[in-house]
Amino acid sequence: MKRTLALVILLLAGLRPGAAEPADTTFLMRADRFVTQALSRFQELTPVKIFNARDTTYSSPLPDDWTAGVRSNFSGTNLKAVAYENGREVTTRLASRHILTHTLGVTCKGITLAYSFNPFQRDWHDIQYGLSAYSNMAGIDFTYRTISSFRGYAESGGERIGDIDEDQASHHLLGINALYFFNYQRFSFPAGFNQSYIQHKSAGSLIAGLSFGHDQTSVPVAGSPGIHVNSRLLALGMGYGYTYVPEDVDGLLIMGAALPKFILFDSSRLKIEYDENGRHHLAGYDIRQFLQQPEVNLNLYLGVVKWFRNKYFTALTASLDGYRIGQSQAYKLSQARWETHLAFGVTF
Repeated sequence: MKRTLALVILLLAGLRPGAAEPADTTFLMRADRFVTQALSRFQELTPVKIFNARDTTYSSPLPDDWTAGVRSNFSGTNLKAVAYENGREVTTRLASRHILTHTLGVTCKGITLAYSFNPFQRDWHDIQYGLSAYSNMAGIDFTYRTISSFRGYAESGGERIGDIDEDQASHHLLGINALYFFNYQRFSFPAGFNQSYIQHKSAGSLIAGLSFGHDQTSVPVAGSPGIHVNSRLLALGMGYGYTYVPEDVDGLLIMGAALPKFILFDSSRLKIEYDENGRHHLAGYDIRQFLQQPEVNLNLYLGVVKWFRNKYFTALTASLDGYRIGQSQAYKLSQARWETHLAFGVTF
């Protein structure tokens, strides 16, 4: 009876006779062993092996976990809108102010903490937010921008018919751009674009791209049609990228990539305002197009990077994003945005 009572007390206390560790420690050890074995089996799966396959003689991650640096960004946007008023073509040309920002940042294992500032006092309200994530296999960009600092003019028949001051025109864009690199085992797009890898040998790759954009543009101009476009675009395409690494210059790489995409679907709502004989007229269109016109979305990338002792780097990168949409004898809208980056950094 006494032995039975003692055994019950030990069981209620969560102990075993002769045990040197608490029961929860045994449970944690078993859980850790289970997770380790599960991850090991996951890494042995064929799709995972293919995804992780890398030829490290061509590209490799940075030698250190931490990266600190400063980047200077210089960007601008140009718009061209064409509308038709009673058979007359009116063209509006706009350019935003050029924006200069500086960014101080620290990155640890792919996670970045950064602070951006503009050294000049701004008296306009342009806003841009961006988020990018790139690996050697794929990359994705999220961009939102709103621009009201456009200035330009309208012309018809080669004659200037009206000027556009700031805050008269506005442009809002939400864009998502996804890339896939076929030769990711050797070609490293991040090596030239954001310096998170180092390219050791020359290599190229086919690039597939998919884009979605929501564009809202308003161009009211006295004496010519006011154009209001609300578009949703879906584009798909194929391009090519190549990184040249000269053998006689240590640590230098030059990357270039071109990615043309055809707009598969364009859903637009268009309003055109104009005055005729002292009366205000408003024309509206609801446009749905699926592969009806050869509309194109084009992305261009250029990067020049110089590494010193695989620890310090300086880089100059540039990108251009442009598209053209429209409806015959209704409207045409072209947009081009360019951006350059000058960076200095160190890994540690």
